[in-house]
Amino acid sequence: MDRNKRIISAAIVFAVAVAIVAVYAYYSYAVVHQDMRASGAGSLNEYFNTSAIRIVYGENTLQGNAYIAASPQQQYQGYMNSTSIGNCSGKGNCIGMLFVFQNQSEECFWMKNTIIPLRQLWIDQNGIVEYAYNASPYSTKTVCAQGEYVLETQLDIPIGAYVFLQANGTK
Repeated sequence: MDRNKRIISAAIVFAVAVAIVAVYAYYSYAVVHQDMRASGAGSLNEYFNTSAIRIVYGENTLQGNAYIAASPQQQYQGYMNSTSIGNCSGKGNCIGMLFVFQNQSEECFWMKNTIIPLRQLWIDQNGIVEYAYNASPYSTKTVCAQGEYVLETQLDIPIGAYVFLQANGTK
């Protein structure tokens, strides 16, 4: 009988632990989405700032604008559920979305709930594209690489390209 009580007690402890983890996961998800609703984020233009961007590779120079995903909430949201790259708040020639991290580190991306195909470019602290991946809509495959920035775009920008934010004249 003692053994049965221990098994039941262990099962109860396990069930409570699973419930706590589930509540925490739900709360974390809800907080991110509540922050977005509170900010009035009905579109990319309302939720993300933009910056002028210039990309140089070979004889090519692309100039345009990019949404800037700097906060954890913006980085979580990214292009999720968007049906297009967007218009960068009406500034024209929207190149994509630039994810800005605190320092050079391994950054991982996936496409769950992302409707549009994207080319993901990992960019080092000097503004050089070091790794590129063509991501498919709705893919749950996680792709990781080193970078201080990641640019999501639909343009065929190659490894080795230089990316500059024109707002301050640097990467």
